Amino acid sequence: MKLRIVSAIGLLVSFFMPWIDFVVITLSGFNLAKLNRLGLSQTSHLEQSQYYSFLFYLIPMFLVIIIVVELSGYSTKTMAALVSIFTIFNLISLVSFESFDMFLASIQILKIGYYLSVGFTIGLLLSCVLKIEDKIKSRTTDTQKEYRRQMKELS
Repeated sequence: MKLRIVSAIGLLVSFFMPWIDFVVITLSGFNLAKLNRLGLSQTSHLEQSQYYSFLFYLIPMFLVIIIVVELSGYSTKTMAALVSIFTIFNLISLVSFESFDMFLASIQILKIGYYLSVGFTIGLLLSCVLKIEDKIKSRTTDTQKEYRRQMKELS
């Protein structure tokens, strides 16, 4: 299976897993978009946070499109690159870099869904930048040719 499809499926699943664990509430990527829609985000204007929340909801929608289009045999390299870059910016925005103590505090509340999202987002971006699938296909083709050659020799 292609790296792009696996990364998109993994990122889609991790979007609904716990990302942040406060003392009283656990939030997934999906819940974070809801908080932004309610105006509880870092932005000062409600209109900006509603716009941001709409963009945040686009991540799983575009991931579904990427999966369906890739499974039908077409390439989604540009769309996957844009979605992964947008997701990286969203993931980085959740970590505070104001001071080292704030950084450590923000790292401590992050959960498995966040880390899986980071990993699958990097995988999605690498699937667009590197030609991993081409190398895998050429190795598979070479292996198949070698197998056929050996079978001919045996018969």
